Amino acid sequence: MKLDRVMENINRHIENRNRLGSRSKVNVRFIEQDINRDHFDDFLAYWSSRLSEEVGDEVQKQPCNNWGRGDDEGGFGTSPCVRLWDQCIIISSGAVTLCCSDFNARYAFGNVMEAPLLEIWNSPERQRILGIHQDRRRDELNLCDACDIPELLPLMKEFPKKTKETV
Repeated sequence: MKLDRVMENINRHIENRNRLGSRSKVNVRFIEQDINRDHFDDFLAYWSSRLSEEVGDEVQKQPCNNWGRGDDEGGFGTSPCVRLWDQCIIISSGAVTLCCSDFNARYAFGNVMEAPLLEIWNSPERQRILGIHQDRRRDELNLCDACDIPELLPLMKEFPKKTKETV
């Protein structure tokens, strides 16, 4: 997919959402790398002018994460991943997976082509995994044990501006 087409689609979604009065939240994420490090201010200015604080839109900035593959340092912590409670990932096959790093559906809780999403979301296996995270034992789960995203999350939100209350 070409960047121009993606930008058109996102902007059209935002325009439609605003026109219809929908509460659909939009998050855009800047993955900081050596090649783009000097471009974040422009990225933030562009999206801040289009997004809505009232709806709960966010611009996020994060360093590259390890996609659950770990690295030589290891010891990624036991912080629960809050994304498990507020993001529902459905991949192209219809599988509802654990998270955005679970692109191979290692933890597939069901398929939206075969069962209602709410049933999958509340499935006993998904609830078991959430319990492991709540108990700060994510290091017992393959994929989660080598993931650095929970430790990166507090660093990410850039819009709306951070305040003492949101940090």
